[in-house]
Amino acid sequence: MSEISVPLPAPVLDPACVRSAVDERLATFLDAKARMAAAQGFPAEVTDVLRDLVLGGGKRIRPVLCVAGWNASGGCGDERPVLRVAASLEMFHAFALVHDDVMDRSATRRGRPSAHEAIAARHVGRPGAARLRGRGRAPRGSGPGVVR
Repeated sequence: MSEISVPLPAPVLDPACVRSAVDERLATFLDAKARMAAAQGFPAEVTDVLRDLVLGGGKRIRPVLCVAGWNASGGCGDERPVLRVAASLEMFHAFALVHDDVMDRSATRRGRPSAHEAIAARHVGRPGAARLRGRGRAPRGSGPGVVR
């Protein structure tokens, strides 16, 4: 087999740039949600905890793969829409992590309190606070919506 001497194009994907651009979009999105919540008189605790979870680290592999797929399929031109999709994937993943931690009753995520634990810690001593941590829950098969 003879060697093919077709030069490869210069790399068009810089993972560090993708991570930075996605982090910027996530921060902008969360800032806007925090302002909306404050304008409606809602406490900042949920957006604060979500900000810590979403912007508190991670490899951002999903956004990098999203942009890599766009590049591989011939993506060119304005990259803002694909970066928005990439950031959306990261938000969806954050939701999945919160859901998983609640279902598994996980106390930590990435070495820090999980989202529901962080919110519960802000309500210690208040009525119903134990339910935020999955304690004091009704047994399966009881509660509203259960028909006997």
